[in-house]
Amino acid sequence: MGEEPSAEDFIEVYSESAAELGGENVTTPSRIVAEPPFICGCGNWARKACTGEGFYKEHEGKPYCVLHYPGKEKADDFEKAFKRKITAEDFNFHGVWFPDSIKLSGIDFKADVDFVSAIFNEYTDFSSAKFSRYADFSEANFKASADFRSTIFDETADFRSATFSAYAAFSSALFKSSADFRSTAFNAPAYFGDARFIATGDFLFANFTSYVDFSDAKFTARADFRSAVFSERADFRTTEFCAFAYFDETTFSNKPDFSEAIFNAKASFCKTTFHLQASFSETTFNANVDFSEASFQDEVRFSGKKSFADKSSLDLHFIRSERPERILFHTVTLRPHWFVNLDSRKFVFTDVIWEWDIISIEGEIESLKGKKISSPHPLLAIACRQLAENAEANNRYEEASRFRYWAMDLARQYKWQGKAFWKTDWLHMLYWAVSGYGERILRAFAWVLAIWIVFALLYTKVGFTKPDAGDEPLPFKRAFTYSLAVMSLQKPEPRPQTNTAQTLVLLETILGPVQAALLALAIRRKFMR
Repeated sequence: MGEEPSAEDFIEVYSESAAELGGENVTTPSRIVAEPPFICGCGNWARKACTGEGFYKEHEGKPYCVLHYPGKEKADDFEKAFKRKITAEDFNFHGVWFPDSIKLSGIDFKADVDFVSAIFNEYTDFSSAKFSRYADFSEANFKASADFRSTIFDETADFRSATFSAYAAFSSALFKSSADFRSTAFNAPAYFGDARFIATGDFLFANFTSYVDFSDAKFTARADFRSAVFSERADFRTTEFCAFAYFDETTFSNKPDFSEAIFNAKASFCKTTFHLQASFSETTFNANVDFSEASFQDEVRFSGKKSFADKSSLDLHFIRSERPERILFHTVTLRPHWFVNLDSRKFVFTDVIWEWDIISIEGEIESLKGKKISSPHPLLAIACRQLAENAEANNRYEEASRFRYWAMDLARQYKWQGKAFWKTDWLHMLYWAVSGYGERILRAFAWVLAIWIVFALLYTKVGFTKPDAGDEPLPFKRAFTYSLAVMSLQKPEPRPQTNTAQTLVLLETILGPVQAALLALAIRRKFMR
């Protein structure tokens, strides 16, 4: 609206002649002055709410209607005006100042509801109400408790930038359309337990300065908590996320509890900060969960045999932790490639499952390539080496042996990529072939048997004495005991006197003990104490 009208705008000047009015002696006023209409001092943005309302009182030099007047003494008069609007199904309360508690429990709002910038000074009860159309509470200020328990929102529920100074209860509420709580301030406990979000639940930049409860809530569509701040405990126990769940750059200053929560789609905790213990006990991740660049300043626990399903994945790239020894994995199924681009040497692994019979180096490399990780071979080799150090430091020697083998084999694979035949590291390849880098007991044992049997067979084909003495090879049975004696450095009889026999004995004297040593190394690494 423009400037308020002055009295001058309502003046009519009559210039009719006396004759036209009925005679020369008729006296007529030259001007008629009309009173200006009442305009509420609430401001243009809120005046539609007080259409039809008259002047009530002045406040700080401004005239107000009974709806917008900011004073508790208006309570009785306000009640009449409020009931009149509700009866007329006029739900425009834009900027209205509510002096006392209002009770609208169970009411069916069939038209759009406008409580934008409304100020609720006392208890507000919308429990079990139904908002069939758009419900706008943006920038509303709830100075006392607000009760929206079991409320149904058929259309958008808009609470953007609203302020809840006392507890806010949305327990068992049903949001059939978008639930918009962007930049909303919850300065007291907030309860969303068992709430149902059929469409997007948007808590972007929301600020929870007190306890918040989302236990048993269900997000059927996207749940967006990006850049939200949780200053006290956040309870997400048994919460179900059916679509993408965003917690990027969120701050948890106290203990968030995601125990038994279910993530059926991707969950992202990128750059999230956890100041105190975070619990993911018995949490189920059925898709990728991303903690890349997250910051853990205290304990974080992942536990539960069903935590990571077959198609799930965990990204921990570049996480930061002031106390890495308090990152705990208990009775969960893990994959080596999840620990790329971080230092896992101090993590705590208790009764974890790696499923060695199912996973493979090739499969892990393909997973990294699918995530567009550059240089997957060397990065996975580093991750496996660190996991091996962790396992060995905690007396999990068989697990350490497997990780060492993977680290060496990955190094072999990427080291030889594009190399010419004569540039290949044949010593490395030989070490892999004969004992699996000193980690494969069966492979090393097979080579010991092969050396024993092959040389025994050769001894049955070559002469051991000089030609003038008959130059006869060893009998079949004798050749096996003779080969075993040579391998054990016993210098058995007869002594080889031909060049061929001497060469064979010399080779077996070298190869046999070396291979036996590799077998002993593999056994020790599996069972060392």
